[in-house]
Amino acid sequence: MRRPVSGRSHAKAPGATQPDRSVTTAGARRAAAHRSAKNRYAKKRNEMQLNVSLAGRSYPPTEPYEVSREHIRIFAESLHDDNPIYRDPAAARAAGYRDVLASPTFLTVLSERAERAQVAADTELGLDYSQTVHGFQRFVHLRPVHPGDVLNLEAHIDDVRITGGIGLVTVSCRVFCNSTEHVATMYCTMVERPAGVPLS
Repeated sequence: MRRPVSGRSHAKAPGATQPDRSVTTAGARRAAAHRSAKNRYAKKRNEMQLNVSLAGRSYPPTEPYEVSREHIRIFAESLHDDNPIYRDPAAARAAGYRDVLASPTFLTVLSERAERAQVAADTELGLDYSQTVHGFQRFVHLRPVHPGDVLNLEAHIDDVRITGGIGLVTVSCRVFCNSTEHVATMYCTMVERPAGVPLS
């Protein structure tokens, strides 16, 4: 015999809540996007074209660059550095220098040119400069840089490696005045990330 259907109502009781399906759906979408990003990252990591055998390569000296007071002043202003020894010859002489002097990081003007024109342009290296940032920089100064100095530099690739899908190119640049006097050496690690993939 068929049992009678209970007359109990299945209507939602007052105050009861239903699961928020929109939150669940959004979480699933985020998880799927994360998995997709990881897959793209793994693919890009395998596609990285850096030639690790180029560690040890040296490049020819760059074209001469004559430093002026204006160059020094503009660079100091770009750093919002108001130290008068970068602008005022009298203040520089009072501090023991023969003229205004360049700030310690001024030589990046030369090193960045060499990185673009020589290292990044080296097709054998395979570096994607559009995906590159500076991860480390160090300066070793043998003397201050002054107006009238005619500088060039020689770039050298110290190391090339791929670690965790990130490309690392370490470059040293020796700076000379009048092609003979060694005035400074700069060290820089260029970090290349896979195209379209965040570092995190």
